[in-house]
Amino acid sequence: MLSVGSEKVQWEEVLVEGEFEHVTDSWAKMVETRKPLTIQTKVTKPWKTPELDANGSDQWTDTHLLLSLYPDLDDDGEVLTIMSCITDIR
Repeated sequence: MLSVGSEKVQWEEVLVEGEFEHVTDSWAKMVETRKPLTIQTKVTKPWKTPELDANGSDQWTDTHLLLSLYPDLDDDGEVLTIMSCITDIR
């Protein structure tokens, strides 16, 4: 589980199937390289498009997120904490 502040998020339940491995692999890469990283991922919350389909019905698709990870390093270059910013991009 990736910790968020003092609470825990059940990422396996929030992310679209197959995305958990992508996010955790990216997190591990960021910790290993100690460099900021930005990835795109999808969550299970559906997104309603502003346009109707050809039949006049609502259209739904996955919600895409931009996840930016920034390691905070100590004086020895070790990761102390990680700040993450999540932007809903669709």
